Parts: sequence; C-alpha cells; structure tokens
Amino acid sequence: MPNRLSFVKGIGIGPGLTKDNIPPDSHCRYHFDRHADPMPESTPQRNQHLEFAENLIAGSLTVFGRLVSAAGLRDPRTGRYQHALLSRLLDADSMQDVLYRLHRKCFLEWLALTLAQQRGDLTRTFDRNPSGTAASVLLWLDHHLYQSLIPADTPSYESELFTHDIWLALQSIQYDFEPRKARYELDTEADAAKPSQPPKRSFSWLAGWKKSQWSTP
Repeated sequence: MPNRLSFVKGIGIGPGLTKDNIPPDSHCRYHFDRHADPMPESTPQRNQHLEFAENLIAGSLTVFGRLVSAAGLRDPRTGRYQHALLSRLLDADSMQDVLYRLHRKCFLEWLALTLAQQRGDLTRTFDRNPSGTAASVLLWLDHHLYQSLIPADTPSYESELFTHDIWLALQSIQYDFEPRKARYELDTEADAAKPSQPPKRSFSWLAGWKKSQWSTP
C-alpha cells in the first residue's frame, strides 16, 4: 500500500523530509467529504442521533474546540464515552456508537484543514484568553495532550498526519511568543543523538519556513 502521507498537503512526514522537498505552498489536503457519514451503513435514526450529539457541542465556534469537546467525552481509563443527556435517550451501545461517530467526524474535519487554517483555528480557540495563550500552547506541547484527541482505531497514517500537523501549528504559535523555545523536529534533545532521528533545523530556517506556510488563507 503506498504511503498516503507522501502527498497529503504535499508534505510527507516520514524519512527523507528536508527543507528541499517541502513546497513553499501546500494546497493539497486530506480528502474529507463534510457531508459524508464518518461510519458506513447509517440509518436515518442513527444520523438523527449524530446530529443531536453535534448540536450538544455546537457551542464551540472552532473545529479544534469541537474536537476537544468530543474527545473529552471519552474516559481515558476505559476508552468508553460518557454523556449525561444522551444516556437518557440511548442504550449504552447506541450511545457509544453515536459519540464515536461524532468524535471521528470532528477528527476528520480537522484533518481536512490546511496548515494555515489549522493554525488560525487554534489561534481563535486560544484567543478567548489572550493572556494565557502562551501557557496553553506550552501545556499542549509539553504534555502531548493532542494525542488524547485521536479516536480509537484510527489508521496510522491519519494519526501520524494529525500529530505532525497539530505539532507544527502549535510550534508556530509558540514561536510567536518565545522563538527560542520553538523546535521543528518532533523529538527531544536526548532523541537528537539517536542516528535514526533527523537533525534539527535552525531557528532561522524555521522562521522562513513558517512564514511561507502560513501565508495562505
């Protein structure tokens, strides 16, 4: 099976990624039909329940906010979803089905955004508390909180793409506040010594690359 990451947005995230093969502008995005059901064999009743669940988290005006809300309904210890209102309408299995489909749909909607759109969406989410934006970004990065947003049974290429995208977007926002703390590579200082890890890019290269990537709406 070909590596689908090699052409998503024109940016691969596997071995061989260098500044020479990152295009200055990337419009190709992960294909996602916003009107398609994230799980096959839907029935009108299942779709109705999904729409009801979507309305419950519609208070968030950002794609990232809705993804966080959907993922937050999942108990990290058991992997099962919980919702007080839906539990009164649906049996346990039906509720798991609806909330998983909701989580999956929000996840795919995020993947369908360009890098620039993802950065803008994150900025709008964090701008609700401008004074705490830098602190919020650090929490997401330092504790790898974004990994908790990935639905169960997500294909590896989608998980890797999601991790790559959101990490870059968060690093870009972090760079605006504290350039010295921003790093391009998805690793730690200790990992940098490993031969399997690519060398770190300089901050000056990161600044130029970031400027070209976020220049598109």
